Amino acid sequence: MQQPPIFRLGIVMAGAVSAGAYTAGVMDYLFETLEIWEQKKRTNRRILAECGDDWEKAKENPDFEASLPMHQVVLEALAGASAGGMTAGITALSMFEGFHFYDENSDNKLNRLYRSWVNLNDEAGKPTFEQMLDVSDIIEDKTVSSLLNSKPIDIIADRLDNIKVNRQLEDLGYVSPNLNLILTLCSLRGIPIDINFNTRTVEPPTKEEVRTKMVVPKQEIPATAPAHRMFLHKGVGQFTFNSNQQRQVDEHILSIDPTVKEHRKMLIEVAKATGAFPVGLKHRVLEMPDGKYVQAQVRRIFGMERQDRFKVAVDPDKPFKFVAVDGGAINNEPIGEVDNILEDLYDQDRQNGMADEYYKNFGIIMIDPFPDFETTEEAEGQESLTTIPFKLFGALRSQAMLKEGDIRRGFRGIDYTRGLIFPSKKNPNTGKPKKFAIACASLDGFGGFLSRDFRHHDFLLGRRNCQSFIRKFFTVPETSPVLGQWTPEMKERFAVQYEGDDRLYYPIIPDARSYSQENDETALQPPPEVSISAAAVCKFYPALKRRTEKVLRFYFNPPGMIYGKKTTKKEAMKEKKDRAIGRMINQHTGGFFSDAKGWLAIIVVSILLLPLIPILLFLAVVPVLYVLLMSIIAAYVAKQTVLKTILKDLKEKQLLKG
Repeated sequence: MQQPPIFRLGIVMAGAVSAGAYTAGVMDYLFETLEIWEQKKRTNRRILAECGDDWEKAKENPDFEASLPMHQVVLEALAGASAGGMTAGITALSMFEGFHFYDENSDNKLNRLYRSWVNLNDEAGKPTFEQMLDVSDIIEDKTVSSLLNSKPIDIIADRLDNIKVNRQLEDLGYVSPNLNLILTLCSLRGIPIDINFNTRTVEPPTKEEVRTKMVVPKQEIPATAPAHRMFLHKGVGQFTFNSNQQRQVDEHILSIDPTVKEHRKMLIEVAKATGAFPVGLKHRVLEMPDGKYVQAQVRRIFGMERQDRFKVAVDPDKPFKFVAVDGGAINNEPIGEVDNILEDLYDQDRQNGMADEYYKNFGIIMIDPFPDFETTEEAEGQESLTTIPFKLFGALRSQAMLKEGDIRRGFRGIDYTRGLIFPSKKNPNTGKPKKFAIACASLDGFGGFLSRDFRHHDFLLGRRNCQSFIRKFFTVPETSPVLGQWTPEMKERFAVQYEGDDRLYYPIIPDARSYSQENDETALQPPPEVSISAAAVCKFYPALKRRTEKVLRFYFNPPGMIYGKKTTKKEAMKEKKDRAIGRMINQHTGGFFSDAKGWLAIIVVSILLLPLIPILLFLAVVPVLYVLLMSIIAAYVAKQTVLKTILKDLKEKQLLKG
């Protein structure tokens, strides 16, 4: 059988916090579509092989679908930031286990995407959001690492460690065995980069230089070339799956064997790190295996190979350890990384005669729950000292997110196919598009933690939006050769035509569920509207008050300053050892109270302190007053600030009942 055309695909998933449920729904439908199409193509290929590649003869077989396009779509890269990165990691590992796609008649516990993003950790017996308000992390760590308890996130992510490897990537047919998985990271340590501004070395002057030119004395010439040091805080964890380490991979890629527990663990920890939303969720400490990987990653980002003028100042032979926070903080849409991979493959395909010189045989799908189409903020007439810092932080983050290099690379020369999947839903009353299509958009993306119904709604909306996208919008014109020649039957079944355009367009990923564009029974319907009552939100008040009080008492604790400082785990262990040594000394020498002099000293001190009794009583009452005051403040903050903000936001987004 003739080799069908290959279309290479990259998928980029933006950060989304709890709206990762929407991204998960998109991925669920997308991979289900690829799976169904691949199975039908395998049937066609088998029949064609039996018929000696005779298409007309194959059509005589009732199991042969002549209207099914036979080109090959191969997923080459999965990339994501924050919630998108976590979804990418879940999807990649699920490939080895085998997918269990959404079924409305099932509890979907075997569906890794649904269980991770819709159920979260509700199966533990209480809502995940209530678990995130638990104070056990503050008590155990003796510090406040984040506003919310991140242990439920750990539990959800650690479930991936029990994935069973039942198949390899090449078994799927629509995934490259060299699949790249890219998770963005924000390193608080930063990677030191030295830019050389003087390549002059310590060399003796020639006789000619001595006669005709000024000679710089040897002692004035620097032993090493002076350099300007900068720090790169944008990083990625780039992985490829390599069972039994059977092939050589580039230094800028980490090779993962999914059957090895340590490898899975490293991938899971990077997934946690890319989702460590600053302040809200706990930061993560990561350790890259060696500095060579870090150096290679930086060189790839900047396209630098020369080491004499561009140096990544890390030890290549030692692990690189750093504190990481949300990958979306400075790289929320890692388009450039995926573009680099696909451009390299396109160049190889052209050299091998597998791609057209004027039509790129690849495309990128971006999934973004918060695309910010309508952000048109204008300058205010007068800013103040209180507003400028926040505006500056927003400006710095927006500038960091703008990737000039990615835009230059992605839009130069021959264009390629790009598509954006974003939340879209019509208001059932007016028929117009809803401003806030997804429920998890409330509270800047944290709203989904309040209600499982919100997450379920967004998962289903993601599936519906994905169906519409691949059927109608992720297409190439009929004049493009990248999908091969289509028969009249294929065009009749799948081709799309846009109003005002006479050309036909072919969907890159045909949805083989559908046989008719009119009265299609496979078309998904919008999920029913969802909302939450004020009573349901206020049920979180006790836990919210406890956590608020615990955080306030940690950062404002005058009694602690008077009566003793907080100790770290290391300090507590040292004090415990010191007490044990003290008991040993007392055992052999007698304690302070074992002789008359000790008791006499106590009596004298007590008499001298009698005039200070009122002051001592006041100091004894201070802790009690402090506890009462913190309880009152925590109650006020929980009610008048947090709950009020939540309810106002839910009402604005039409998610509040009544």
